[in-house]
Order: sequence, then structure tokens, then C-alpha cells
Amino acid sequence: MTETLETIKVLREYYEGAQYLESSITWTAEGSISSISSPTGKKIAYEYDRTLGIYPVKISEIGSGNLCTQATRVGFESLE
Repeated sequence: MTETLETIKVLREYYEGAQYLESSITWTAEGSISSISSPTGKKIAYEYDRTLGIYPVKISEIGSGNLCTQATRVGFESLE
């Protein structure tokens, strides 16, 4: 089961002197990407399987103002 502890890293892209655009990436305790936020406020959030916590099962794009613009569910089949 996935723990809720997260690590956030902020990325700054300098474009003119001391001016920059800021993005952030959030990781789960297991090291999987939890979310990516762009300078425009758009966010991509990832949800992982509950068994191992490493396989993405849902990816959501959330626009500025927290409007969910798209959500994709992913499924896996056994090869046995």
C-alpha cells in the first residue's frame, strides 16, 4: 500500500536575469511521481495501484482553477 509521505522539488527556469518560471514535482515515499505542476497552474496528478504502488492506474490533468480537464484510467492484464 502506498504511503502518503511526499517529497516536493521546485524547478526554476530562468529566462531573463533574475526572472524565472517555477514548476514543481511531487514524489511519493516509494519514489513514484505523484504530481507535476507547471508555471501556468496546470497540474498532472498520478494515482498508483494499491498492491505495489508502482503501476499508474489513473492520470489526471487539472487545469488552472482546479478544473479536471481529462482523466485516464490504465488497466493491466496478466500474461499467464
